[in-house]
Amino acid sequence: MSVPVRILLLAGAVWTFIYVFRCIRKDKMKDDESFYWIISAGVLVLLAVFPEIITELAGLLGVESAVNLVFLIVIFMLILKVFFMDRKLAALRHQTTEVIEKTAIEKLNEEKKNKED
Repeated sequence: MSVPVRILLLAGAVWTFIYVFRCIRKDKMKDDESFYWIISAGVLVLLAVFPEIITELAGLLGVESAVNLVFLIVIFMLILKVFFMDRKLAALRHQTTEVIEKTAIEKLNEEKKNKED
């Protein structure tokens, strides 16, 4: 892996660590939400510091270039993140629908009760 790519990976990882920790300190992000980004940055640091890992892995998997494997890994990690975010969003939509339905039923029951009085 070339030196500029290693520097880019290391800079990206360091920036990610700094940004995530700032968000946690300012209560913009919860600890469980930041776990993914900390692990991602850790993987990038590992790959930047020890490029022979990715080079050997690329050779074993038959990937033409170590850089291509890095891009493949990053794309895969982002797809996983989108999948888990979509699952969480679906759960939140379901909860919101339940709350709206319960509120509507309570309001309807209250209106019926008021009409009877």
